[in-house]
Amino acid sequence: MSSRGRHALFPLTLSLLALLSLFLLRGLWQAPTSAPIASMPEEEFADNPSLDPLEEPLRLETELTAEGYLALLAEVREPEMLFWEGAIHHWSGSSVRSFIAAYRKEGEDFQSELLEGGIVRRGLRRQNGRLTLTADGRSVTVTAGEATTPLSAIGMVDIATLLTLPPEQITTLRYEVLGEEQVIYVSYQDPELPLTEHYWISLYYALPLRVETYQEDELIYLAETTVLNDGILPIPDEPAPPAMTE
Repeated sequence: MSSRGRHALFPLTLSLLALLSLFLLRGLWQAPTSAPIASMPEEEFADNPSLDPLEEPLRLETELTAEGYLALLAEVREPEMLFWEGAIHHWSGSSVRSFIAAYRKEGEDFQSELLEGGIVRRGLRRQNGRLTLTADGRSVTVTAGEATTPLSAIGMVDIATLLTLPPEQITTLRYEVLGEEQVIYVSYQDPELPLTEHYWISLYYALPLRVETYQEDELIYLAETTVLNDGILPIPDEPAPPAMTE
């Protein structure tokens, strides 16, 4: 074959190689054809709980009912260590009386006091199994049956008292945040009395952090928290009685 014939065949050979390469590439990049997908044998896996469809996540209940509220109160417990202090104000007409209330708890021991002008008006103390009740500066030793709860002893409402209030007197009930504490806000109204009581109750500390009482539209009682923590102030030792002198 002459050199001219070889040169004429060379472009033809290149064209054939190019077409062959194009078909090969097309085959490599072509999308897979549709094929039937094997179905899962339901009768074989029907009893496998891990293959069941996932249920929708449960929604958190944010609305309180009277029954749910009372159930929560029945379950709460005070921390082992607790110190609460509050300011209390009583209004009667144009006059007001103000008190400082304090409640310390350390394990089984506790001390509650209601002070006016630096004088302990009411109080209850338990230390080393001994209960001491104070009224108007006088203290006596009492038995557990004669004593009440620490907060009730100083004229404050506690969880035990709230559990005795008729649920049908509840007018408002919801979760709130008071300061930095999550609380339950609840209001009561006694149809036989022109009184409305409002409570902001801490479920962690198991006590009301704020209380308001209105007679019609007039505020007549206010108790508000001024100090609250879970155990930095231990209960001081009870002072020894003065020595007898001749």
